[in-house]
Amino acid sequence: MGGLAGETHGTSVRRTIYTRPMNQPASPESLHPRLHLGTSSWSSRDWDGVFYPKGTAPGDYLAFYATRFHTVEVDATFYRIPSVTMTKKWAAELPAGFRLAAKVPQVIMHEKCMLGCAEDLDAFVQAMALLGEKLGPLLLQFAYQKKASPITEREFHARLERFLPTLPPGPRFAIEIRNKTWLRVLGQLIVAEELEPPYG
Repeated sequence: MGGLAGETHGTSVRRTIYTRPMNQPASPESLHPRLHLGTSSWSSRDWDGVFYPKGTAPGDYLAFYATRFHTVEVDATFYRIPSVTMTKKWAAELPAGFRLAAKVPQVIMHEKCMLGCAEDLDAFVQAMALLGEKLGPLLLQFAYQKKASPITEREFHARLERFLPTLPPGPRFAIEIRNKTWLRVLGQLIVAEELEPPYG
């Protein structure tokens, strides 16, 4: 397993090839400083005996995972806001330099679709903030926009334009593009300087 990192210097590009056998521990310093290698989960029981040593307790999966990878995306946060106990457990098990990315709950992104969700968003951000420097980007994953969607495409875009500038300072947010028309809306916000890093 390996990765490819690149840096731009004027008109030139310098590329560094990174390779490491899966059975060797990883360290953030062994990669390009802006590259974090990981997967979208760590809890699959199918990995027992394949990635995890045979018989590893599920509660020990994350600690072992963090010896091989530098980041992970948490899917469970899409279904519910994690408890303080859970978030503190993640923070205690992860080494310095690790980044844990997490999906923003579906109650915000799908059910309320960015309306009347300020309290939910605040509760989620506060819970995830307990990770400190180990917190990676928070992923805004929207539902696919279809003809049968309960809101029109125009209304969706209007909500998106109002919602993005209200995201709280501190954490970084990432947006999963699932509809080509969103690129126009995001482009307009960036050009109008209403959407600035780390929102993008």
